[in-house]
Amino acid sequence: YAIFTLLESTGMRPGEMRALEIDSYDPEDKSVTIYQAATYEFEDITDLKKNPKSMAILATPKSEYGVRTLEISDIAVAALHDWLEEKASHPSEAVRNSKYIFSDKYGSFKPESTCQSLLYRYKEKYAINDMEVTFYKFRHTMCTRLLLAGTPIKVVQALMGDNTAEMVMKVYAHLEKEMARENAKPFY
Repeated sequence: YAIFTLLESTGMRPGEMRALEIDSYDPEDKSVTIYQAATYEFEDITDLKKNPKSMAILATPKSEYGVRTLEISDIAVAALHDWLEEKASHPSEAVRNSKYIFSDKYGSFKPESTCQSLLYRYKEKYAINDMEVTFYKFRHTMCTRLLLAGTPIKVVQALMGDNTAEMVMKVYAHLEKEMARENAKPFY
């Protein structure tokens, strides 16, 4: 639940969520600071018939726009509070002492496959398999809400951590026609 509320209220990338450290969360300010993301490093391609091996790593965001502080909702603050209390009483010392908000059982950042399993189990439990819920849907929904609320594209770009405003519009161009029609109504 803490993962879902955090993604829903920020629109952060799933890799950014997985790499969040406890020190990057400020419950008083109701914010999280994004300064790294969990991603993969691939070995050099030597044979086109074989997939290169990969290793999960932490990396700085792709650009300066990726480093940002995001406000989080009261619901996300409450969910994170409950999650961190539960984490503090976990039987595993590695989990209790982990610097990551969402750690694995060894205290490292939670692997993508584990997060996908959590999402799958949630979809099964609540019978929402046909809704195409993914962790990136939270990001797309947040961007869509911001754009439909009339938030300037440069502000959306900054909140989403995208390199350019063009990237925002490229990904969310389906809103362009809807927004154009809505904004033109007062003229007719």
